[in-house]
Amino acid sequence: MLDGDRRPRILLILRHFPWPMEHGMHLRHLNIIERLQDRFVFDLYCYAEQQEPPTELNAYFRQIIYDQRQANETGAGVKVRSRNDDRSSTQEIKRELEALLDGGQYEVAVTNVGTLRYLPRHPAIPVIGDIIDNDCLIIWRSLRYTRDLLQLYRRVRDFLVWAAYQRVFFRRLACVCYVSEVDAAFSKRISRYPNHEVIPNGVNTDFFTPAEQLSKPYSLVFEGNMDFEPNVDAARYLISEILPRIHNAIAGAHLYLVGNNPHPDIVAASSEHVTVTGYVQDIRPWLRRARVFACPMRIGAGMKNKVLQAWAMGIPVVATTKGTGGLRAIDGQNILVRDRPDDFAEAVVEILHDHQLARSIGEAGRRTAMRHYTWIQSANRFGEVLQRAMTVK
Repeated sequence: MLDGDRRPRILLILRHFPWPMEHGMHLRHLNIIERLQDRFVFDLYCYAEQQEPPTELNAYFRQIIYDQRQANETGAGVKVRSRNDDRSSTQEIKRELEALLDGGQYEVAVTNVGTLRYLPRHPAIPVIGDIIDNDCLIIWRSLRYTRDLLQLYRRVRDFLVWAAYQRVFFRRLACVCYVSEVDAAFSKRISRYPNHEVIPNGVNTDFFTPAEQLSKPYSLVFEGNMDFEPNVDAARYLISEILPRIHNAIAGAHLYLVGNNPHPDIVAASSEHVTVTGYVQDIRPWLRRARVFACPMRIGAGMKNKVLQAWAMGIPVVATTKGTGGLRAIDGQNILVRDRPDDFAEAVVEILHDHQLARSIGEAGRRTAMRHYTWIQSANRFGEVLQRAMTVK
């Protein structure tokens, strides 16, 4: 604990600074930390950063520890570490982490899956793994849609590597947190690690609000990081299998694909019926163009922030079963769930034509977001996990 401050001190261990907040993992960490400031003090350790941290992070962390070649003090609350050789040296990172965890200044550490290999074999304090997407589940689901034999071989190999990684390194954790029951259940089958917690993401329903009026008739939108394989697969599926079927019923239907770093296949799909935006600073104006949010995920894992945001804005959602993972999605009430391309397209057309159905589904989605997916709920559950870890250490 800090002098004069009785709040427990928590260390967040990441590879890079959790900024900008558009990234799903950054969104989760910073929203939860912001709402736990009255109960805990948070420090940040980033082992692969040499640039000064964004000033926005000062609102979340008491101290930020990162790597620079030349040791110097850059300001209050920022501690700079300098390594003598390669800044990504595994052994040096391990020594730094062991010193931080064994120094008596922290009660609990929190990290993500990529950092587990740097943890001491027997950490001096409890370490919680906060896993946004289950990589094993992502690879497992992708096997069904892999036709190339060489790619299939590589994915099977990657699955076995990630499964072994989980079995080895989860043993160093006090517990593993996932955002959905589906991810946690799949992880238990692989790692046989008993201590899993499910803490869903939230959404800011004051920021994501319904539009006063609909702007674009016969429009649908899909958004996400467009270089992330599950999103790329969903966009391709939407363009090639679903949109043509929608056009059979509504020739003027228009698809907006919104998100950072669009894959070349997605860029090439731009046409009079498909708009590819690339990076946008604010997703809300693009969501407000849509009469339907389409989420035809076939692979991937975790919880879909994109669906939460559409729900919060009162936009009716049509999704596949895999697009609803971890959500309180009830087909016909707050969402339409369709897995076959014909059925998916038919549901989109139904909502585009039936304004009463669109309003009913959209309003139910917003009620679900407001009741079950606030960030304060997520933060309170995470705070309980932190408190419990301190009790049993």
